[in-house]
Amino acid sequence: MSVVIHGVVIDSPAGRAGLAAGDLLVSVNGHEIHDVLDYQFYITEKRLLIIYLDASGKPQKVRIRKEEYEDLGLTFDTYLMDEQRHCKNHCIFCFIDQMP
Repeated sequence: MSVVIHGVVIDSPAGRAGLAAGDLLVSVNGHEIHDVLDYQFYITEKRLLIIYLDASGKPQKVRIRKEEYEDLGLTFDTYLMDEQRHCKNHCIFCFIDQMP
């Protein structure tokens, strides 16, 4: 699963590392990103290995050092980066069951 990067904050760890809008984020520290919660969880580390495809489709690898919990500086078009999942359990407390 990869997701298109919509924007990059210029003076951010991702911006300084050379990532750009239009690149496809493939993984963070070996983990595929399925939604914004995955993204936010995996970028909390101080050292990141980002694998992405640049605008020409060429695979790129970049190592980023940042402060723990510092934002990487990427934005995306959508929070759901994979297909929507459903569950048949119908738990009354579950946010999955309450999605349209």
